Amino acid sequence: MSAELTHTVSIACSIAALALIAIRDLDQRQIRNLHLLTLLVLAMAVSLTRDGFGTSGLVSGLAAGGVLFVLGLWFWHRGFIGGGDAKLFLPVGVFVGWSGLTGFALLLLPASLVVLGVLRLVRGTPVTAVPYALPVAIAATGAVLLSQY
Repeated sequence: MSAELTHTVSIACSIAALALIAIRDLDQRQIRNLHLLTLLVLAMAVSLTRDGFGTSGLVSGLAAGGVLFVLGLWFWHRGFIGGGDAKLFLPVGVFVGWSGLTGFALLLLPASLVVLGVLRLVRGTPVTAVPYALPVAIAATGAVLLSQY
């Protein structure tokens, strides 16, 4: 299998895993560690195949994951997000890679506002807590697709 095909399949599987995590967070307000580990393995495959089969993409992805994880821990410590959301930032950072961090950051706020607005319309009441995996998944998917094409 070529590096490009492997990369494309890895991206598709990572997006599917992100979607499942987001759906579970919407439904049960919970993100399981096993799902995060699965996403991390898939994201590492994306990073490994980002520039062929070299380690530079993996190093870049792990650095991005580390930065987002530290930010996620800070947000969790301040009470802005839950623990599962904070842990989600690690595999998401590996998935988007260093070059995708800016796109992820720029897409996260509008994705969060749209999700908040839709939840308010659907529920008919003010939303006090957002299942944050959904806007994170939307922003991560957008950042990766924008950086690929």
